[in-house]
Amino acid sequence: MEWDVVAAEKEGFEHFMLKEIHEQPKAIRDTLRSRITADGLVNLAELNLAKD
Repeated sequence: MEWDVVAAEKEGFEHFMLKEIHEQPKAIRDTLRSRITADGLVNLAELNLAKD
């Protein structure tokens, strides 16, 4: 993992925890982006989850 001073800054947030809370939606989007199908559904087939 590459690291630099800018990545470690709080970017205006009082605490790193607040920064992380505000970054959660983007982290989820970035994580699921490759699993979103053309019809807007999330494909998690390899997890073998039951429909219920």
